[in-house]
Amino acid sequence: MQRLLLLRWTPATPNAERVAGRLKAIAKASRPWMELTHRRGVLLLWQGSPTDTDCIVLPNEAGLILGRVFRRGADGSSQRIAAADVSPVDIETWRTSRCESFLERHWGSYLAVFHDRGRDDLHVLRDPMGARPCFISEVDGVHVIATHASDLMALRDLDADEDFLRAFIAQPRLVARRTAIAGCEEILAGEHVVFGRTAKARQAGWRPHRFI
Repeated sequence: MQRLLLLRWTPATPNAERVAGRLKAIAKASRPWMELTHRRGVLLLWQGSPTDTDCIVLPNEAGLILGRVFRRGADGSSQRIAAADVSPVDIETWRTSRCESFLERHWGSYLAVFHDRGRDDLHVLRDPMGARPCFISEVDGVHVIATHASDLMALRDLDADEDFLRAFIAQPRLVARRTAIAGCEEILAGEHVVFGRTAKARQAGWRPHRFI
């Protein structure tokens, strides 16, 4: 599976810049990451996979979409999209609508990251099937988002969340943002998380499509 590692901090904050630089150095020492975005408090690192090649890298450091994505047409038909099918107008529409237009017209097994530089927001969307995992942690004021919990653990010392682990063993159907790793949360399936300059906001991104 492809790997994604995101760092988000408040731009022009000296301490946060230093922490982000330290985390970047640790990450790059552990894996051959490719740097796709590094501006305005956002660092996006990506590692491909020979067995998982579905990925759309957006131009001008606007983000990327992991996984297969389909676009719903006006007649109800769906067509799989590739990088060549995404225009600058599409990207700008996704940004100005705060991703509503993307969520209304697209579906698939994706994890999408959009960097809206004009509003200084970073959008992370997980598809409603939850095909690709996504975890969040925080290190000294820097948000860390990753598809693999092991990449978070490489950046900081994380302990087991024994209370949650006990609850999950007693009730394995328990679904929550909390994980068995202390200080590590999961973005839930269908959830849309916005990382602004100073705070993050969660909302239900996916909504059932009305067919009638």
